[in-house]
Amino acid sequence: MGFPIGSFDDMYVRKTAEGERTKATPEGFVRQLETIGLTCPETEKEKLRGNIDKVLEGSAGYTTESYAITQPASQQDFSAGSVVAGARDLVSSLSSADLATRLFIGQLASTEPGTRDFVDALANHDSATHDFVAQVRESRPEALDFVGRVVNDEDSLGSLQSYVDALEVGGLAVVAQLSELGLSAVATGTWIPYDRIKYTQCLQNIQAPAGWKKLEDTLGSSFLGKREPKTGEWWSSDKKPYTSGEAFVRLFTEVAYRASATVSGGLAKTETEAELANRIKPSTIPDSDYNSGDQSMVIFLASGVDEEKKEVAGIGVLTVVYNIYIKDYRKKTKNDSDRWSTTKVRARCVQLTDPDDLNNYHRIATGSPCF
Repeated sequence: MGFPIGSFDDMYVRKTAEGERTKATPEGFVRQLETIGLTCPETEKEKLRGNIDKVLEGSAGYTTESYAITQPASQQDFSAGSVVAGARDLVSSLSSADLATRLFIGQLASTEPGTRDFVDALANHDSATHDFVAQVRESRPEALDFVGRVVNDEDSLGSLQSYVDALEVGGLAVVAQLSELGLSAVATGTWIPYDRIKYTQCLQNIQAPAGWKKLEDTLGSSFLGKREPKTGEWWSSDKKPYTSGEAFVRLFTEVAYRASATVSGGLAKTETEAELANRIKPSTIPDSDYNSGDQSMVIFLASGVDEEKKEVAGIGVLTVVYNIYIKDYRKKTKNDSDRWSTTKVRARCVQLTDPDDLNNYHRIATGSPCF
């Protein structure tokens, strides 16, 4: 049974075109494997395609969609090596900038495929966003001037968000909002904002570990949030021998399954493909083993979207945390001695159809209402 349209208003989202959505491709996985020092023969590409299709088959028929697919960012996320060559003159001007400003400029100029998908999709439907992104990616004087004004607070506006609001450019407001929340867009799914969504910060605060624990402790079984596993502990694979390629496929399978297990209606195929597309990260340890460290995604959900009325029936937030460890990951076969891998995944999600519930949850999680 569907929910009545119109539970949440001021949802400034549009449906993305097929070509704007982030795809999981064999070529993309080969590129990611190469970044961690693994080569992938041409003969393996078809096998990769089959593995991707098999993972995505599990999400066929699922219906819950997203309007932003993000990950928590850090000060190290954007440096001269992770932005397009033309934007590197901006990096030195960011040395004294706060994290939000670094993330804002870094996302606009990022070389990360999923982040670039998101920014390009914003720019596709907003000429002012398109022009500003071009200024950043080419270190034009207009972009350097903007960064200088923000860093030095020349207009006494006090925050990145205030400076971006003064530009009155919706697409830039979207990126600024994520940056202020310490998030970086990493993929594009079914929907994308074209202006700030007032519920995003509330959902971010609710999904944060401290806020989530307060909700569980206060509301008990009446809390609408779900965990997978239900205990909140890690789901962990057996320690088994795998090739590195097989180990990553197992990771993708479990991330897709555990994420959808917490989502009412399941996470739609477009979203599942987008969330998995760029998940192979550099190892956190400089030796023969591979350790991803704890990686996480924060995915903002939307159901029953009425694009014309700017209303949705339901919103939500899904958080997925995972870790993969591969012993001697550069070895070619899984039969080498001491070769093994382990995967750990956990997820939590809350979906709401009543703004009053969102307000109440936010009050419990933070001490103040959402709006």
